[in-house]
Amino acid sequence: WPSIEEQNHIANEIKEDLIIKGCIEFGDGTLIPLAFKPSQKDYTNFNGRKGKYTITMFIICDHRQRICYYHAGWPGNVHNEQVFSYCKVCIKAEDHFSTGQYILTDSALTPRNFVIPQYKKAQDQTRLPSNQERFNSICAKPCVAVEHCVGMLKSRFPFLCDIWLRLTEKKK
Repeated sequence: WPSIEEQNHIANEIKEDLIIKGCIEFGDGTLIPLAFKPSQKDYTNFNGRKGKYTITMFIICDHRQRICYYHAGWPGNVHNEQVFSYCKVCIKAEDHFSTGQYILTDSALTPRNFVIPQYKKAQDQTRLPSNQERFNSICAKPCVAVEHCVGMLKSRFPFLCDIWLRLTEKKK
């Protein structure tokens, strides 16, 4: 996790580039496919959205697509909000964020003092209000940056695209 000096430097660079004040990191969840069906009683929990058995990982990166934090190992059907709520960054936010600093995420996370998600349309809405659409369009570039970071991670370490690990009930 970046030091206070690094956080201030990152926040200043993001403010200059994206006109977003106080943002120090970007966060998003990703699915890591498993090559084998888990040999556990709860194997169905590992069914990801894309029809494969997966584990969920939450990644936080900076504006230069450097991973600052990750939390992995949750079954594929666990929502990003739940995974993030168990991250040290979330549990001990006071150790990771100064006043006014936050991470920017997609709409999957709940807003907190240190998390600002994009807006999501309500089911009865056809469009977001113009101020919310403008905010989301400003946030589009950083959200693409974290997606690119995940893509670079998976291309640098191809085993993350199909982990040859069989999850079993055995502790070993």
